[in-house]
Order: sequence, then structure tokens, then C-alpha cells
Amino acid sequence: ARKREEMPDEKLRVLGQLAGGIAHDFNNQLMGIVGYAELLKDEVSCSEHRQYLDSMIKACDRSNRLIRQLLDFSSQGKYRPVLFSAHEMVNEVWNLVRPAGIEGVRLIKELNAKIHSVEGDVGQLNNAFLNLVLNALDAVGEKGTIRIASSNVQVTDPSALLFKSDDFEPGRYLCLQVHDDGCGMDPDMIVHIFEPFYTTKGSDRGSGMGLAAVFGTVKNHGGAMRVDSRPGLGTVMSVYLPCARSQENLEFEFEEPVMQKGAGTVMIIDDEPIVLELLSDSLRSLGYDVQPFNDAHEAVDYFQGSSGSVDLVLLDFLMPVMNGHQLFSRLKTINPAVKAYLLSGLNPDEEVECMLAEGMLGYIQKPISLLDLSWKVSAGVSSGNIESAAEKL
Repeated sequence: ARKREEMPDEKLRVLGQLAGGIAHDFNNQLMGIVGYAELLKDEVSCSEHRQYLDSMIKACDRSNRLIRQLLDFSSQGKYRPVLFSAHEMVNEVWNLVRPAGIEGVRLIKELNAKIHSVEGDVGQLNNAFLNLVLNALDAVGEKGTIRIASSNVQVTDPSALLFKSDDFEPGRYLCLQVHDDGCGMDPDMIVHIFEPFYTTKGSDRGSGMGLAAVFGTVKNHGGAMRVDSRPGLGTVMSVYLPCARSQENLEFEFEEPVMQKGAGTVMIIDDEPIVLELLSDSLRSLGYDVQPFNDAHEAVDYFQGSSGSVDLVLLDFLMPVMNGHQLFSRLKTINPAVKAYLLSGLNPDEEVECMLAEGMLGYIQKPISLLDLSWKVSAGVSSGNIESAAEKL
């Protein structure tokens, strides 16, 4: 019996490793596509052609969300928590889906939670909630109503929630709900709804990974989920997340960011040609002198004789012969004050945390937009020392 219980966990570990490998390779190619589309957009004056490029970039963004689901599925609970407003996250999803809404579908938003600050990975939770809303849109088809709601609830009996994290405890929670009056599900479907590759949409409309990734994200954040549904009457998906300890509601004011130009010498070490070429072209367009390398040993040789003139190093994590951690250690031996960012298409793990503790300036998740890259590199080049970096991830 115990072996039967352990088998699903073992399968999930294997699937997670497979997912992580696919995500890493795909993110490298995706970075090349979106990066060159952004560079080309600055050179194109025809509005119609710029719209084509915008469509390419949006398609890449959707692909990146799928990859994020794979990475969340393979991360096995590793994420970097920050304090943020869940209402702000819901509004982002709302603004994303509302313009693409179907004429016969009515969208309603009722955010009534008094305490809506939570601690967690904003990207993972954003993707999870977006997935629930997209599933609701699928369920109602061309006509129906979807209601997004929030409230604060006091959970006294965790056993009443079938789908929850192992450490889910009684207490005050933020409850986010997505209601739809679509096709609904029977009890047999609900039991299997969060299993990997299980889908009610048919093989041509879904992989069955979406809700598995959603539940994985909620579990990793110490939360729980509840599914209430009946065939023909619709579905209510409820997500329970622990309220932030400070119980402080965060309000944000955003300013439109602008591209950051700069100067200085930046070394780039990455064994993937498309990523190396893109980063080199991007940084040159921003005003930097670039020294690119696809071989770690050649990079070390160059740094040995030129470390004093190098203002910043961008290095890939997964490389043959010498990985990013080993390369960073070699560079620090040559110049302990070296400033470097780690590049990776994977979620940060314990080894990445170790590198940050050893003085790595920060972590850049592939793919990264030209705008975000400009800010990261500008901050890295201008930083006085490694230890003073306020935000590493």
C-alpha cells in the first residue's frame, strides 16, 4: 500500500525533471524570438508592420506563460516570496482578459476582502489565477456570466477542504473565487481535476497541465482549493491563501518605465548561440561595449587579463564543461569585486541561492524583455559593490 502511495510522487518528480529540461531549452529559443522582435520594432516605421511585431511579442508572452506553468510544476515548492496585494494581481488578470472577452459573456468583479495582502511569488500566483479565469471562459462558451470575487474567511476545520497543502492550518485566509455558469462537472470529474494530464476539454483543446500547475502553486504557498460544481449549473473555484502576517494592505502607484541607456564593458558567457547574439546586439543598441563568449575557458582567459576594465558579467547557469557556479567562482578568484548576473531559463533553486550568498549581483530569468534588461544592466554597471544590491531577484 505504501509503495502505491509513493508511486504518484515519484512520477511527479520524473515529470518535473522532464518539464524543467524542456522549459530551459524552450526559453532560450523564446528569448531570441521576442528579443529580436523588440529590436526590429524600434527600426520599423510602418504602423501595420509594428502591429505584426506586437502580435509576435504577445504570442511569445503567452508561450512564456505556458513555460512558467512547466517551471512552476517542476519547481517542487521553490519560490521567492514578496509581500503584494492580491487585489492588484486580480486587477492585472481582469485587464488582460476583459478586452479579449466574448460579446455574450458578462464579466463581474466583486473584491470585498478587507485584508488582501499576501506573501508569495507574484508570477506564479498570477499565472494560476489567470488559468482559472481562462478555464471559466472555456466553460461558458459564447454566452454566460463569470464572477471574480474576494473575501476574508476564517477556516476552523481544514479537513473540510479536500485539496490543500500538507501544512494547511486553521486561521484567517484570503479567499479568491472564480464563478461561472457554464457546463459544470460531476463528482467523479472533481476528484481527478487536479491530476496532471487529466482534462475535461478533449485532446484537441487542452493538455490537462493547467489545473495541476494551479494546485501545485497554491500548495506551495500553504493554501488550499475548493471546487463546487454541478453539471449544467456551473462551477465555483475557490483559492484560499494565508493572509500576510502584517495584515497591511498594499497600494501601488506605477510609473511607465523608460529604456535605460548606458556605457561600459559587459562580458556575456552563454553556450546558446541565439541568446549570446541577442544579448550582444541588445546591449550594443543600449550603448555598451560587449565581449561575448560561448566558451567558459575562453571567458576566464579574457577576464584574467582584462578584469579591471569589465564593468559587468552576464553568465548562463547551465553550460557544458563549467557551469555558472563554477565559472563565477573562477572569476571571483581573479577579481573578488567582480559584478555578475546569473542567466537561467529555470526557477531559482538552492544552488542559485548559494551563488547569491557568495556575492552574485542578481538573477535574470529568461526570457527577459529589452526594457527589463536595460534596467538590470544599468543597475549592475552603476552599483558600487555587490553586497549593496538591494534586490537580487
